[in-house]
Amino acid sequence: MTGTGEDYMVMKKFTLESGRYITYVDIDRRNKVAVVGAYINNEWYGGEALGKTLRIGGQLYEIVGVLNAETDEIEEGGGDDAIYIPYSVAAKYAGIRNISSYTFGIANEDLVKESKQIIDDKLYEVFGDQDAYRIISLTELLSMMSSMVDIMITILAAIAGISLVVGGIGIMNIMLVSVSERTREIGIRKALGAKRHHILQQFVIEAATTSAIGGLIGIGLGYALSDLASRIIVVALEEEIVVAASASAAFGAFAISAAIGILFGYLPARKAARLNPIDALRYE
Repeated sequence: MTGTGEDYMVMKKFTLESGRYITYVDIDRRNKVAVVGAYINNEWYGGEALGKTLRIGGQLYEIVGVLNAETDEIEEGGGDDAIYIPYSVAAKYAGIRNISSYTFGIANEDLVKESKQIIDDKLYEVFGDQDAYRIISLTELLSMMSSMVDIMITILAAIAGISLVVGGIGIMNIMLVSVSERTREIGIRKALGAKRHHILQQFVIEAATTSAIGGLIGIGLGYALSDLASRIIVVALEEEIVVAASASAAFGAFAISAAIGILFGYLPARKAARLNPIDALRYE
């Protein structure tokens, strides 16, 4: 149940299915009237709520208006499961002497700053002290949320970048050990006619394959954890929210993992390709 003024319907862009919305006269005289959402209308009154009465706190309220459904899925607890009454009546019902917050709507979103300044000037004329009130713009809140999301994305990207570097160094170390352990093999291949680019290609492909396999395992774990997260959300919040990675993201992750293998596998491969076949054959 929400106490509202006469302009609330316009500000929230509600539309009426039947009847009327709350008027200034209702607010001034504290009339016991109510406007109900589509869920209340359908579930409680069989679609014929207009003109009926509703008991709130032991008092009867006349239903003077019914709103159209906001969404296609009308459900309990949704936006259509709502009752609107005059804010003067709601304040008396809740035992509130003074209304402490007001909501303003603007005709043009490009005039948010100017509108905020006008409200600020008017309030300052009344109170004479800027500490006596606070003005919050939804645009500013959205900007703050966007900034927080950008910071989180930056932090996650940094963590992912560090993880990639650490993984790449691990692959490079593995390949360096592999080159050391297969020095005689490299010498034999070179003695049999293998060129430098053949050896380079062999070790780069091995490094890329190792990294790509790790990427595939990571993608598989990511999809498994996404499915688990979706199931947990359904059980914990009773909401059908699906957590899933897109195919483009999975392909990008695989490409990055293979690229890391190639990048960090090039140095060991270059070292192997430059080995002298005679020295390699003598290696123990």
